[in-house]
Amino acid sequence: METTKQTDQQEQAPAVPDGMESIESLFVRLDVPKWQAKALMVHEGWSQGKAMTEKQFKAALKKFLGAPIGGEKS
Repeated sequence: METTKQTDQQEQAPAVPDGMESIESLFVRLDVPKWQAKALMVHEGWSQGKAMTEKQFKAALKKFLGAPIGGEKS
């Protein structure tokens, strides 16, 4: 039974390329508050399951946290 359950879970999770991680796991691992995670996803136009490197993620988070309230200036 457990083997079937594990197989079902593996099929539901999208494949993540080597060296990359899902944004959801990065949020958890880097202890990003839930409100920041949701706001960052909206700001960047990311959907659930997006994969990227930790370096890319940290750059986007830094850019987001440095942006003025109400959006970036053109």
